[in-house]
Amino acid sequence: MPKQRKGRKEAYAEKGQRGIVQQAYYDVGLPEELVRRVEREAKSASYLTPYLIHSKYGVSMTTARRILRELEKRGVLKLYSPGRRSPIYVPASGKS
Repeated sequence: MPKQRKGRKEAYAEKGQRGIVQQAYYDVGLPEELVRRVEREAKSASYLTPYLIHSKYGVSMTTARRILRELEKRGVLKLYSPGRRSPIYVPASGKS
C-alpha cells in the first residue's frame, strides 16, 4: 500500500508549529461592508442575535458574533442579555 501524503495542517502539527496554522485560520478580518449593512439594520431593529445575522446574511455564527461585538465596541449596540450561546443586543440609542 502506498504511503498517504500528509496535508499541510498535519505536517505543521507534526513539527510542533500548530499555533501558526490555527492563527492562519482565525486571522481573517471582518468584511467592512457587511458590518456597515448590519449597522444600518441595527438602528431600526428592536433586537439582534447572532442567529438573525447568520440567517439573513449567510455568514457563520462565529462571524455573526464577531460583527455584533464589533458594533458594540463602536457604540451602535448594547449587550442586553449576555449568554454563551445566543447573546441579545439592542440598539444603544434608547430602547432597552
